Amino acid sequence: MSEQPRSAPKPDTSLPRWMVWTRRIMVAAGSAAVANAAIGLPSNLTNTQDQRHYLQFIVKAFLLTLIVLLPAVLAAGRLLRRHVPARFRPVLQGALFVTLMLVIVALPALTGKGRAPDLPSALPRNYVHGLAIALGAVWSAALLLVAAQTARRGKEKDPSP
Repeated sequence: MSEQPRSAPKPDTSLPRWMVWTRRIMVAAGSAAVANAAIGLPSNLTNTQDQRHYLQFIVKAFLLTLIVLLPAVLAAGRLLRRHVPARFRPVLQGALFVTLMLVIVALPALTGKGRAPDLPSALPRNYVHGLAIALGAVWSAALLLVAAQTARRGKEKDPSP
């Protein structure tokens, strides 16, 4: 019994055309940045020790992305789709995205990289506390938006005489 060859999957026509082109431009820009970094590595680093640290960082970042971040983002998306009504998803997705960006930016300070015992003014603050305040602000705003959507929807359903 011979199998019919499958045709290539068609692109998602439900997305707006601008979004498709935006994605393509972002992928091209990211690919160009990675290629520039890979090509410029030998000319920018004079010491082989520096090159080794740079390559270790690139490999660790790549593996962290593939092994940890990608599955976590996919799992969060699946949980949102399964358990959250469609009208609340954009707000929660935005809050999750901002949370991820805040954690990525704060990670070096949280881990203490760059702290030196002979330089007390380097990283002098409580960065865990600062991150908690920033995340509290993000999620408070998200909850306020969800509450406003719920209240607006309740007013639309309740026709007053």
